[in-house]
Amino acid sequence: MTFSLATEFVENETYTDYDGNTYRKFDKQDCELKASYKLLKKIKQRFPKLPIIIGGDALYLDRPFLELYDEYKFDYIIRYKESGAPTIKRNLEEIKIVDGNYQYQNEIIFGELKDKDFYTVNVISYDEEVVNEETDEITIKNFSYATS
Repeated sequence: MTFSLATEFVENETYTDYDGNTYRKFDKQDCELKASYKLLKKIKQRFPKLPIIIGGDALYLDRPFLELYDEYKFDYIIRYKESGAPTIKRNLEEIKIVDGNYQYQNEIIFGELKDKDFYTVNVISYDEEVVNEETDEITIKNFSYATS
């Protein structure tokens, strides 16, 4: 079951030009990230003992969020895209377990091992055949997730 525990509004900063016109400075992802930090803090404060699993897209798979999930003791299932986390892709390819359309591995290094600046995540990946109804062409669509 999924439901909202709290709401945090995305706030867009404003600026005023030389003529006195006020505009919103808008970077959707930046605003979404700032609101998410506030939202996670609000949820932890309101429900300190509630076991929580965060579900999110690839935007939320980065070091500051992983540190926050750890600090708040939240579990997570985050969409993983190879372009956003190339170290996961590289390390997964070397040691993944393949079972039909699934590939998975625990404790994949996310970050740089040589710099001792990394997290370990669990990764599951699934390939699905998608048929184009107009052309009957089959393509493979991949769904990959990093989890705690």
